Amino acid sequence: MYDTSYGFLPRNFNPAQDPDDEIIYYDEEEVPEMYFCLEGLVSVGYFFGASQSTKNEFRGVKRFAQMFIICDHYVVNNLRCEFVYMCKQSVKCFGLPKKFLLKNIFVKYPEIANEIKANSHMRYQKYLKKPIIEKFKSDIKMKNKKSSYNMVKYEEKGINQQAAEQGDFLQGHQPNLISSKFSSRGKLGFLDASGRP
Repeated sequence: MYDTSYGFLPRNFNPAQDPDDEIIYYDEEEVPEMYFCLEGLVSVGYFFGASQSTKNEFRGVKRFAQMFIICDHYVVNNLRCEFVYMCKQSVKCFGLPKKFLLKNIFVKYPEIANEIKANSHMRYQKYLKKPIIEKFKSDIKMKNKKSSYNMVKYEEKGINQQAAEQGDFLQGHQPNLISSKFSSRGKLGFLDASGRP
């Protein structure tokens, strides 16, 4: 489709010069252009357990380098962005606006448009969405495990410090671990030798 070339616009993303260039698209954001990249590095993933401005909690799952195309699925199928596209190295590319493609090209070539939509959807689901979703689920699972472990360790540490401050250990009144129970506040508590909390 030679007609498509009329819609190409030169684009450049360089985070070293402009911090706003670091994020090409956020998740849930409208995607007005797809990009045909000639050079650079883009990481696709999500922010995990933090606000979007917390850079060190970005999870990059897929990486695109040198000659690559990004965001084609969102543009050709007229969808919002599902993941975060972060520019890791300066990207030189051509943008193809969604408005131009849908109104000037797809209307003129409907059969080709349907084929492009189907192929783009298939590639996106298989090579991008599936691995990112799997990584996200793994992160959630690990975070839940760590949260449970840290809660128990925190409670045990707090109890030991409180007992030490009261002189229980110095007086030989060790906690009776066999009679451990959860207090009404949801914290792990211990009964002493007399049976009192």
